[in-house]
Amino acid sequence: MDVRRKLNKKGSGLDVVFIIVVIAVFACVLLVALAVYTSWDDALQANSDIPTQAKSASTQVKSTYTGVLDWGVLVLVSILSVAAIGLAAMVRVHSVFLIFFMVLWFILMLIGAIAANVYDEMASNAALSTAANELGTITFVVTNLPWFVLVVGGLVAIVMYKSRGDM
Repeated sequence: MDVRRKLNKKGSGLDVVFIIVVIAVFACVLLVALAVYTSWDDALQANSDIPTQAKSASTQVKSTYTGVLDWGVLVLVSILSVAAIGLAAMVRVHSVFLIFFMVLWFILMLIGAIAANVYDEMASNAALSTAANELGTITFVVTNLPWFVLVVGGLVAIVMYKSRGDM
């Protein structure tokens, strides 16, 4: 097999797997981190030995953290989606392999649904529910992850398996 041919592959349906894993892990880590920071901030606010300036700074960091990282996940989803579609445009795949991609696509939608259910179970936990309510955009993105996989996977399939006259 020609080495140049093997190394010429730039993207595939597995990019969608990477996106699912990154989004799910990032959302779960942010949920737990916000819950930990909230409990730490509550303990800080209750301590009378801490200066008022430090208490207000901690509250400001929490509000900034919540807003920036909540919308940052939407930016991350957008960047990863555009990158996956762009990388799929660089791959030359014969149309006969579309059926294998369709099977992979269905499996990816199931994996996305599992990841959404894992996040939903974490968010419904009593200790994490307050943090999940503050992270509205993250909760929306992760709970709609199967639909996201449907759209992005479809776009990747269209771009990757489009008809090429020079194949």
